[in-house]
Amino acid sequence: MTIAVKAIAALVALAAVDSWWHLEDVPRPCDVDPNWSADTALVPSGDPGHRTRFAVRLYSEERVEKVAISGAGHGGDAAEQLAKLARTLDAEVPLVLETEARSTEENMANTCALLGEERVAIVTDRHHARRAYLTALAQCPQWKSCTAPVDVEASLGTRIEEALKVRLYQLTGRATRRSWSSR
Repeated sequence: MTIAVKAIAALVALAAVDSWWHLEDVPRPCDVDPNWSADTALVPSGDPGHRTRFAVRLYSEERVEKVAISGAGHGGDAAEQLAKLARTLDAEVPLVLETEARSTEENMANTCALLGEERVAIVTDRHHARRAYLTALAQCPQWKSCTAPVDVEASLGTRIEEALKVRLYQLTGRATRRSWSSR
């Protein structure tokens, strides 16, 4: 391995450690304001159902006007499958489906094209909230977004992988490097 490759690997590892420490920091949580509301609750792919249940609950509580579900999915997390779950929970919930996305970047970019300028609550797992929010800032800057995290257990491996993905997304321009407090 060349010195340059080792140096790059060391920098990526250091960046991942920094991400690790901030992984549980929820960027712009919606519930900071007890009277918060949004136009849309966005459920990105990677959901076995808990995100969709939470988004429908937000609709039932009149926190959001509709639910957008994004993702081509693998297994049971395709937007069409999750829409069926949403309909069993509340037959009246207005749904917007985006069925092509295969990554967090595509979830945000593709859904942005469908929604336009809106107030969006990103409903995702707590450990994924940072990457989802920073990606939304980069892919859809016109959104006024906040995060509505779902608490789920994340293994050590999942947390390490997510910390690396946050930095990779930032290094490749798919997510902003800006602090979420600046928006």
